[in-house]
This record gives sequence, C-alpha cells and structure tokens, in this order.
Amino acid sequence: MVQILFGGPLLWWRLRSVPASGHPLVTMMPNPGYRPQIDSLRAVAVFAVMYSHFWDDASPWGHHGVRLFFVISGYLITGILIRSKEAARSQGALGVILVFYLRRALRIFPAYYVMLALAAAFLPEVRTSLPWHAAYLSNVLFALNGNWDPWPLAHLWSLSVEEQFYLFWPLLIVLSPRRTLIPTLIGVILAAVAFRAAIMFYLPEGPAR
Repeated sequence: MVQILFGGPLLWWRLRSVPASGHPLVTMMPNPGYRPQIDSLRAVAVFAVMYSHFWDDASPWGHHGVRLFFVISGYLITGILIRSKEAARSQGALGVILVFYLRRALRIFPAYYVMLALAAAFLPEVRTSLPWHAAYLSNVLFALNGNWDPWPLAHLWSLSVEEQFYLFWPLLIVLSPRRTLIPTLIGVILAAVAFRAAIMFYLPEGPAR
C-alpha cells in the first residue's frame, strides 16, 4: 500500500511549478492518452516478477517489480481522479466518486468473480477461504495465517491491496481542496510507513512482512 501512495505525490511533483489560478487543473495534467513510458515500466515490472518466480525465487526483484506496479497504479489512478474532478464539476464530488467506483467495478469484478467461481468448482482447497477472497481481503487472510494458503489464490494479495486502495483514495483526492492535498498526501504516506513498521515489528515472519 505504501508504494501505491507514492504514485500520487509523483504526479503532483510534476505539477508543482504550475500556477493554481487561471487554468483548470485538467489542463495542467500530463497527457491523459496513451503513454508508452508507462508500458515500458510495466514491462520492467513484469520481467522482475517473472524472473523471481521462474528463475530465482530468492531474488528480491519480484518484490521490486510488484512495488513498481503499485507506484504506477497510484500515479495513473490519481491522474484519472484529478481529471475527472476538474472536468465534471457539475456532477459534484459524489458523482465523480460514484462514476469512478462504477468504472472500476465493471473493469475488475466480472473476470475476478468468474475466476473465483472456477477456482471453487475445481479446487476444493480454496473453498473455505473463498469469502476472504470474494471480499478482497486475501492479504489480510495471509497475514493473519502467517502463510500463503491456499497457494492457488496466493497471487490475489496484490489485487486485494489495489482494491482497498480504491476504497479510500478517491475520497481523499476528490474531497480534498487542491491547496491542502499535498500535506494530506504526505500525512497519509507517513502514517502508512508507520503502520508498516509496526506490522514488521509486532508480527512474525510471513506474508505480513
């Protein structure tokens, strides 16, 4: 989660020298169209994860790849929210947030729940933990258990982190005034780092770390 949070300030760092008055924020944003640089970073992250999984499971590159994915996600989602916020003032904050949630749900839910249904049908060992995965709490389950069981669904921890991020980040971005957004983001990042440190200190070795 900490890595996703860094994506927002990275976007705002690019905008730090642009005056707040005279132009809507949407005109200050990076080009919302296709960005090949992002795909290049994704390719690096994919290679890092695959290298760790298939060639050297002791390598730290898989962890670095996942963290890079999180940073990219935070960057892109923050941009989407800011552009939506400035381009749809007539909708109000609630309308922007609801549209964002609806689009995320239509993008992720169908394939995700079909996959869970197939897993439950053909993999009996995943059935007892299915409610956790259905609620996007896979990461919480693995942290509480201190292991990655059921292994066939172990990869869902990262998607759970993303979905949990989607729950609160739109509220923070859309409801925060522009002048207070950077201090708010910094505060959230510091709180996340402190929480991560507490988890690593108090919990034993395992998925939570």
